Amino acid sequence: MSKFKPFHEFQKPLIGFTPKSFLDYIETVIPIDHLCRSVKEVIFSLDTEPIETKYSFLRQHTYHPKLVLSLLFYGYAKGVRSNRKLAERYISGHMYVYLMQCYTPDHRTISDICKNNLKEIEKYFVDIVKIFSKLGYSHVGKICTVS
Repeated sequence: MSKFKPFHEFQKPLIGFTPKSFLDYIETVIPIDHLCRSVKEVIFSLDTEPIETKYSFLRQHTYHPKLVLSLLFYGYAKGVRSNRKLAERYISGHMYVYLMQCYTPDHRTISDICKNNLKEIEKYFVDIVKIFSKLGYSHVGKICTVS
């Protein structure tokens, strides 16, 4: 069994918010048709078992692969490729908070997850782009989906 941090929608809301009030707040801040919602929906439909299995053997508590893939793909779509900058954007961007469900990874954690799962992440990125292409997107942010 994989050892991930609790994977529930908005497990720990921002200070001053209950889970319901945070969801209501997110609904007002992030439009329904915003890219981050599409990214989350597509990535959460993927089977991330190849990465999950690695962590079950290591017995580590880490962020669920779907959360990290959401953060990475959305960041790349927005032109943010540095793990350090992704961690910084998380602090000031509602979309990053939404994708990571209020968890706050530092740049080292993001970097380690990428380094340890590079081949799988590359495969998932190809799969994600193909899914967006099938959905009719010609671009996902700065990523072109047309082959």
